[in-house]
Amino acid sequence: MSESRELRRFDFEPAYAVEVEPEYPATGDWSCPVFAFDRDGRVIDEADRGFGMPRVIRVMPTDGAEWVGLFSSGLPGREDGVFAGPGPGQLCVVVNGLAQVVAVDEPAAGAVVVCELVNQVVPVAGAALLLLVTYTDLVAVGLRGVAWESARLALDGLRVESASAAGIRCTADSWQMDGSTESFVVAAATGELGSRGGACTS
Repeated sequence: MSESRELRRFDFEPAYAVEVEPEYPATGDWSCPVFAFDRDGRVIDEADRGFGMPRVIRVMPTDGAEWVGLFSSGLPGREDGVFAGPGPGQLCVVVNGLAQVVAVDEPAAGAVVVCELVNQVVPVAGAALLLLVTYTDLVAVGLRGVAWESARLALDGLRVESASAAGIRCTADSWQMDGSTESFVVAAATGELGSRGGACTS
């Protein structure tokens, strides 16, 4: 799974800058507010270390005071990164598959846990949507939070091959459990399953 120490902006225009894993101050004082986000999005005294070390991020809003966030970890071995959301004040942090979205100007309000077991994060070209992909389904984050959640689309192995306003093209393990894969299209506006292609041997 991918891991990045930089903010992935895609084609969005975030109204903030981010420093991922900033150097811990020698004094122990970050000189700005610090917010620890639990696995359920609540702000707590210290981030949960049950599945690994929390991700530390310094956030510098364009029109606000900077702050430091400690985001709890999901299960090891899944998607890991910091992503701009479709809205200019949205920040999506994925730590070992646990995806949380926070408003950069309201960190004290907590984060919204959007999805767990995320394996892929993909923007939708031509639409204000960020896709969070698990092995079986999709969640789309829009300008105001979660825009839609798909039904279960795959037995396993779901992967987005391309995503645009015209449709989200996916592949996944076949429901026939014969080692083949199948392709299909999901509507970008609703998350509804559209056409399915034929199976192909992997």
